[in-house]
Amino acid sequence: MVTQPAYTQDHSISASGGTRTMKAYGSIGYLDNQGTTKGQEYQRYTLRTNVELNPKNWITFGAGVNGSWQYQDYGQSQAGGSTNVTADLIAAAARIEPYSLPYDAEGNLIVHPGGKARVWNVIDEWKYSTNQRETLRLLASLFTEVKLFKGLRYRMNFGPDFRYYRNGYYNDAKSIVRELSASNASISNTKDFSYTIDNLLYYDNKFGAHTVGVTLLQTASKWTSESSSISGQGIEMPSQMWYAFGTLTSAQLTSWSSGLTERQLESYMARVNYNYNSKYLLTLSGRWDGASQLAAGNKWAFFPSAAIAWRLDQESFLTNVTWLDQLKLRLGFGTVGNAAVGLYSTKGAINMVTLPFGTSTVTGYTLTNAVANQELGWEKTTQFNLAVDFAFLRGRVNGTIEAYRSSTTDLLLTVALPSVSGFTSTIANIGETSNRGIDLTINATLLAMSDFSWNINATAAWQRDQIESLMNGKEDMVANNWFIGESIGIIYNYEKIGIWQDTPQDQEQMALFNANGSQFAPGKIKIRNISLGYQVPAKLLDRIKINSLKVYAQVQNAGMLWSQIKFRDAEYGTLYYNRGYVFGINVGF
Repeated sequence: MVTQPAYTQDHSISASGGTRTMKAYGSIGYLDNQGTTKGQEYQRYTLRTNVELNPKNWITFGAGVNGSWQYQDYGQSQAGGSTNVTADLIAAAARIEPYSLPYDAEGNLIVHPGGKARVWNVIDEWKYSTNQRETLRLLASLFTEVKLFKGLRYRMNFGPDFRYYRNGYYNDAKSIVRELSASNASISNTKDFSYTIDNLLYYDNKFGAHTVGVTLLQTASKWTSESSSISGQGIEMPSQMWYAFGTLTSAQLTSWSSGLTERQLESYMARVNYNYNSKYLLTLSGRWDGASQLAAGNKWAFFPSAAIAWRLDQESFLTNVTWLDQLKLRLGFGTVGNAAVGLYSTKGAINMVTLPFGTSTVTGYTLTNAVANQELGWEKTTQFNLAVDFAFLRGRVNGTIEAYRSSTTDLLLTVALPSVSGFTSTIANIGETSNRGIDLTINATLLAMSDFSWNINATAAWQRDQIESLMNGKEDMVANNWFIGESIGIIYNYEKIGIWQDTPQDQEQMALFNANGSQFAPGKIKIRNISLGYQVPAKLLDRIKINSLKVYAQVQNAGMLWSQIKFRDAEYGTLYYNRGYVFGINVGF
């Protein structure tokens, strides 16, 4: 009744070419995906192009553009509905008893088949309720590189990103969502634009046994988002959907809003690489970052890093060790920052309220529950690494063993405040955590022949993180599951002694718990995907002049074992994982 066979078509065309001074690539694509529920569909158009020009040997230009337009109809919209209506069409259809009549003797649609208030007639519901979303996305990457003189070059990178998103829904008075009340509609628009611009200066040179590389960077990025929305009810004609809010009265408009948010980041960086005789390596760098969302006076912070390496395999005392190919000792440290807080968290936000004043109303403002923190700054993580890289037996065995330790200070956390202060929370730099561990990676080639090889890759890791301090020093924050000296992701709950089984003994105990509000049930096993494939042997394909041939089949969401429920996901109580079958053939010529 509400489902349909779904077909997908995907097409793409690409072309590439070039000359001695130019290279280019372009592609276009189209995807059409029908939904398994009536009223649902998805379409996408894509465009991609890349061009690189080298008119002179000292200058290079490049540009790449990726664009896409997406349209998706989610089908039935639940916005503006009541809790009496089920969350999706398939679940609503499943409630209808098979012997119920959809129409009365005069041919009118029966709203509640069988006379049950929570059972709705879903016939043609996809004609009365829709939720349509459109997204336009354009990303570009442009660069210019100029060789100023020997060893010195300049590069500029510019990366803009534009996104337009529209979300509109309409529910007719005949839809089961509205329950025969007035139709409602809404439209929201969001426009995002961001860019990053990098100015880089490189210098590379070699003086005898000395090799030097210097990188200077200045970068800036900005993100701007504009949004607006309006909702109303009592739309006169279904064809108007969300395009006729101007015909509604102020009483029919239920909500409207608009907004603007902005964020900026600026950085300066310098890095020096030094190499002496391919034995001793040194890297020094420093980065100065400024984030607009932090408090005045704390927006900027300096993040240094350094690393040294010693290639022992290049030393004279190891040159006669023929089985050793590489042995390098590395030591490094660095500090990175985190400024991931909500925009305007350091500003005192207010809420607008309407108050009665005599025979009219006036607009007033109140403070929010969160107090602004005028000293909010960067969260910093400093890490030390000690590692050994090795390779021997002509590279047949190689790997890395690395030990590390890090410490994070001034964590950005939400802090609860006494309600008597007039506020309930704020964001502050508090607490400290630590992390340490050892990583081991080994790669080995056991057999290497012209038509056969046997490789083994093994990894092992040990890691330990813990909380060193919190808001009140060494005091635990039990409500957040944070405990001094314990892991950040510790599981704090009742101790589990097993899985409930479908036995008389467990059923009896579950009944006692469930009588007090628990919802225990025997555990279940679920199959989500089943895939089968067969690769036809090459000897058979040689006879018909085909390079490769593979036949495959897949079943998605095969269902709950021992379950008779076929129309929905019984584990999650949703329809997100529709059962589907895929059959295919891959042929290579």
